[in-house]
Amino acid sequence: MEDIINKKNRQQWDTNGYFVCRNLFSDKLIDILRNYYQLFSESHKFKTCPISGESTLQARRFVIFESILDVFSLYLNEQLDSQYLPTLSNVRESHLTSSFPAHTDRSACEVTCSFPLFVEKSHPWPLYLAKEANAKGTPIYLNIGDLVVFKGHEIFHWREPYSGSRQVQVQMHYVQQGGKFEKYRYDEQGELAVDMQKLKLIKPKQARDKISYANMISKLQSILDTNLQSMNHQFI
Repeated sequence: MEDIINKKNRQQWDTNGYFVCRNLFSDKLIDILRNYYQLFSESHKFKTCPISGESTLQARRFVIFESILDVFSLYLNEQLDSQYLPTLSNVRESHLTSSFPAHTDRSACEVTCSFPLFVEKSHPWPLYLAKEANAKGTPIYLNIGDLVVFKGHEIFHWREPYSGSRQVQVQMHYVQQGGKFEKYRYDEQGELAVDMQKLKLIKPKQARDKISYANMISKLQSILDTNLQSMNHQFI
C-alpha cells in the first residue's frame, strides 16, 4: 500500500506540481497543536500578512510547528524520493473578507506544505493552484487532518475572499538538498526553534495553565520520538 501511495504522489507531483494527503494527521496531534496555538498565540508577535491585508494575521517560529516542520521532512523525502531541508514555518489566522492574490513563493519556499488547524465547515475556503498566473486553477479543499504539498516557488496559488469568521492555517516550507536554493535552509536563521529544552523555557502567561502545558510538552515529545522511529502514511 505504501509503495502505491508513494508512486501516486510522485506522479501527481511530476504532472501537476502538487499532491494532497488525506487524513494524514491524527486527531491526537491536531488536538495538541490546537491547544498549543490557543495557549501561546497571545504571546507571539502577529503581523498583518503583507499579501492579504489587515484581515489576516501571521506569525513565525512557533516552536511546536517548527518541530512538525522538522519531523515532516522525513515523510516528504519518502514521498518524493528526494532530500528536502526545512526552512521555515508560519501560522496565518484569517477572518471575514480575507483573500490572497495569485502568487508564487520566494526562494526559501521551494516546496510548500499547508494544513488547516481551525476551519468552519459551513464556510469552506479552498486553496487554488495553477501552473499559470491567469489560469482558472484547481480548488483544493482541505479538512482537518489533510495536507497539501506543492511547488511553492513555481505553482501559482491564491484564495478567493473568505466568507467565514475564522480559519487558521499552518504553512511549512522546504528547499531541496543540493539544489539551487539550499542556502536558504532554516531561512538563513542558523537553526529551527525545535529544541525541547527551549520549548520548556517558554512559560505560559497564567499559572493555571502550567499543568496542561507540562502535559502537552510531554505528549509532544513522545509523539515526535515515536514518529522519528517509525514513519508511515498515517502521520502518528
